[in-house]
Amino acid sequence: MEITTRFFLFVCSRFVLAAAAAAAQNGSRNSTAAFHVGVILDLGTLVGKMGSTSISMAVEDFYAMHGNYTSRIVFHIKDSKSDTIQAASAALDLIENSEVEVIIGPQKSSQAAFVAELGNRSQVPIISFSATSPTLTSCLIPYFVRTTLNDSSQVNSISSIIKAYGWREVVLIYEDTDYGRGVIPNLVDALQGIDTRVPYHSVIPLSATNDQIMEELYRLMTMQTRVFIVHVSSFVGSHLFLNAKEAGMMTGGFVWIMSDGLANIVDSLDPSVIESMQGTLGVKLYVPKSRKLDDFTTRWKRRFQQDHPNDQQAELSIFALWAYDTVWAVAMAAEKIGIKVANFRKPRIVTNSTVLETLGTSMNGPKLLKAILDSRFKGLSGDYNAVPKGWDIPVSGKKLRIGVPVTQGFPLLMNIETDPVTNSTMANGYCIDVFETAIKKLPYSIPYEYIPFKTIQGELAGEKIENILSKFVVIVWVFVVLVLTSSYTASLTSMLTVQQLQPTVTDVHELLKHGDYVGYHKGSFVEGLLKQLNFDESKLRAYETTGEYFEALSKGSQNGGVSAIVHEIPYIKLFLAEHCTGFTMIGPIYKTAGFGFVFPKGSPLVLDVSRAILNLTDGDSILQIEKKWFGDQNACLKQRNIISSDNLSFRNFWGLFMITGVVSTCALFIFLLMFLHKNWHELKGIDSNKPFWQRIGSWASYYNNKDMNSYTFRADGPYSTSPATNSKYGDVADPEATTCENSPNQQGFLMTDSDATHYPLVEESSSGEITRVAA
Repeated sequence: MEITTRFFLFVCSRFVLAAAAAAAQNGSRNSTAAFHVGVILDLGTLVGKMGSTSISMAVEDFYAMHGNYTSRIVFHIKDSKSDTIQAASAALDLIENSEVEVIIGPQKSSQAAFVAELGNRSQVPIISFSATSPTLTSCLIPYFVRTTLNDSSQVNSISSIIKAYGWREVVLIYEDTDYGRGVIPNLVDALQGIDTRVPYHSVIPLSATNDQIMEELYRLMTMQTRVFIVHVSSFVGSHLFLNAKEAGMMTGGFVWIMSDGLANIVDSLDPSVIESMQGTLGVKLYVPKSRKLDDFTTRWKRRFQQDHPNDQQAELSIFALWAYDTVWAVAMAAEKIGIKVANFRKPRIVTNSTVLETLGTSMNGPKLLKAILDSRFKGLSGDYNAVPKGWDIPVSGKKLRIGVPVTQGFPLLMNIETDPVTNSTMANGYCIDVFETAIKKLPYSIPYEYIPFKTIQGELAGEKIENILSKFVVIVWVFVVLVLTSSYTASLTSMLTVQQLQPTVTDVHELLKHGDYVGYHKGSFVEGLLKQLNFDESKLRAYETTGEYFEALSKGSQNGGVSAIVHEIPYIKLFLAEHCTGFTMIGPIYKTAGFGFVFPKGSPLVLDVSRAILNLTDGDSILQIEKKWFGDQNACLKQRNIISSDNLSFRNFWGLFMITGVVSTCALFIFLLMFLHKNWHELKGIDSNKPFWQRIGSWASYYNNKDMNSYTFRADGPYSTSPATNSKYGDVADPEATTCENSPNQQGFLMTDSDATHYPLVEESSSGEITRVAA
């Protein structure tokens, strides 16, 4: 959520204040539907006490102003007692037993990291007004909503202070918690941006005693740097500054700068702590003054004293205002969607199920989350808004054009069809289902259409043979291939025997050791991988379809086939789904980036789609998609037939190979003679005054020039351009097109019993042309 606020600089001065705590709630429930909301706070801390008072006042004020609303918030308050495990346990209890629709809290960043995961799994929105660590993000945990500002929002303000005074070195002092560590990378980057070094990091554990803090302060005194940036909680900060004063480090010559976490509540610290902080600089959030805020401040201070009569009076802080505004946002969302009763879907309980496995899923969660994110009102802390994504699809009605490669052999992964009636392109398959499911999970709508394009496979594809010599050579080779195929087929009928055996190959190194033949998908990057693994190129064979895989594996390495095929896991699953018996999948599995959806570089969709895919892989959707296209893999976990036999040798066909070699050599010799005859009048004038061997080099350069009359470069050739964009991926109808392609980044090893599947994350290609969504 976006809170409209500003930072301002202040210097601590002497004043008296107090601290307090606890919670209260009220609200009419006559003829209204109860809307259950969990609250998790550290009720023994200053921020926890402030939050509980604000939460109670917020619900009273809201329904006093909206008495006609049909929903009424009912709070279930839990004290996490400054413990991460306690906070997670409280969240489980609230979701499982109280069936709350929303949880406000938890208070600390370390607690929020755990609780947010529970909320994400159960689809219960987790709304924190005080967890400020930058490591927490709703991008990866969509059901986590932050109604406070990220700690990184203050780093530019702090670095501006450093720059204004010209300090070249600073020491960072922070507590050893998620809150303390989270902002440090951002702060270091901001300081480096103004050429300020950080020679030392002083990390203080929460359990540090006064003696340990004093020992660290003495260490700091031995250093040359006298500028300290402090990012700690009020508990650690109080001990730190009291000891710093005792050590004589709060005098002239030392500079102390507080982050907003401590500065925002400095008014409510113990007077002795405030006394020790004299002269300290800090940044805190600026809240615009208003009569409404003044009235609330008076009421809040009075209510706080009533709730916590044994504590000294506290001053209203930004955390208290955020807690108040958070309740208003939840109350508005509850009324907007009109929830009458909690609706949790419970999973099927099996023997020895864990608590997490039996956790229910809120059916109201998605629409409730959307209503909270869509909330717009002017709160006490400022304007309350969903941060805008900052871009949108143009209103001109232009659809996002998704380029889909037209491939052969694996229609279950990706298939293109054309509607004969509307002439529109329809796409289906595993890749398409993953992409469309991810798009549906985005918080906004994207109109799109599929654009098919043909890819050029095998740096030779697409080249039409027109030269008579080339045709003659190809005819001879086709004849040789026909003879070879017929010979192997005839040989197999008498030599192959079917045995009930375990896999004859259990490891890729075994293939290397025995010199077996290995297959790979034609045009795939796997060929390069196999060469990196020291496979001889003569031992590699390329195939294109599952039928060819079946034939090659059935023959075996000794009979013109292969002992194994190395391929990407989705392809292997498709093969095993079609040929359940006789084959298996073995390791090792070489993990790389995985399948990808390719976007234009700089596309704002990249991050959102990547996050949507990550969320997709966390649930059951991806398993359902895999089962739909790959079938039930468990059905094939039984003994498979492995076919093994002898092989025809090279000497059986030496005559054929000699004929093809002679024909190819003669064709090359004749072509060179024809080339020299045709171009001799130009060649003889090239570098005529140079030695013969240098002239040969010049002739070779002349030969290498493009022949614009050849088929390759003619207007009807494979590399001709058109109004559509010609790219290295083929003809794409739009340079802004998005491409779902089989990226060369995930491979398995066909014939293994292990399994792994990797899904997309985001990276940018080194070519500078596209951005890949890959795992």
